[in-house]
Amino acid sequence: MREHISRTAPCAAGYEVQKLPVKGHGDWTPVNARPVTGTTFTVPNLVEGSEFEFRVVAINDAGPGKPSKSTGPHKVRDPICKSPSSLASFKTLHSVMLINSFFYA
Repeated sequence: MREHISRTAPCAAGYEVQKLPVKGHGDWTPVNARPVTGTTFTVPNLVEGSEFEFRVVAINDAGPGKPSKSTGPHKVRDPICKSPSSLASFKTLHSVMLINSFFYA
């Protein structure tokens, strides 16, 4: 007699975004308190001129998965605006937005 076994892969609850300073010493550290469920995330509290690498880790009921490949170094700078009038919507924004293309290498 055979027993039928069915398995489904657990769905990701979201992603942990991690950063690593390019210069100096440091470890990969998470930048989000809860798993990100979308394909973009703005990393807060970055200092203009600093450089970081980023990666993501899928999280599901089974725990964290293997980290993605690094995005490579990114220098933090103010957003580039097309017109001075659009600057009013940006106060002091020092952030990096990770787009889903970074998640796949």
